[in-house]
Amino acid sequence: DWSSDVCSSDLLLTRAGASVLLVAITDGEASHPRSPTVSRQQLADLRAAERRRALFALGLANLEVVRLGIRDGGVAAAVALAARIATLLRGADACMAPWECDGHPDHDAIGRAALCACEGRVRLVRYPVWAWHWARPSSEDLPWPQARRVELDVQTVAAKRAAIAEYRSQRLPLSSAEGDEAILPLAVLARFERAFELV
Repeated sequence: DWSSDVCSSDLLLTRAGASVLLVAITDGEASHPRSPTVSRQQLADLRAAERRRALFALGLANLEVVRLGIRDGGVAAAVALAARIATLLRGADACMAPWECDGHPDHDAIGRAALCACEGRVRLVRYPVWAWHWARPSSEDLPWPQARRVELDVQTVAAKRAAIAEYRSQRLPLSSAEGDEAILPLAVLARFERAFELV
């Protein structure tokens, strides 16, 4: 989904002169399993197009993207995902991945695979996505002492919001038909649009 694919961190890293490789583990094609208007393949293609437009909105149109094509909802069953990530990390200084206890099965599996792939050789920076749904400041389930807040400047926030707006297939209904409803409620979008990132 968009929050794993494109975030303002990519923009900050490229502005700092870093070379960034974006790895799309899935294409988010299982978001509308009852859609009468869009097939899984059409949705995968739509998400890839949205990703390209979001990268353009971030000023990262030339960013290299590797699509692994793992089935959305099936990342935990993916064979040798950690090895595939480790191969992509050769020569890398850092890897950013969802936190392995995020609460979404695909995100958790990606986080575990990244943890294994880095194995102390590559710095791993983890971020929450769906944990914001259930996280509480008093919760001991989150590693709050290790968390770092990254403030975003006005330009970066504007670019981030423009990129989020490109993911229409998640923010808006695909059609008026049952099964095509928007999947991201306004409260979730408000969290994603904040002027900071937490890693």
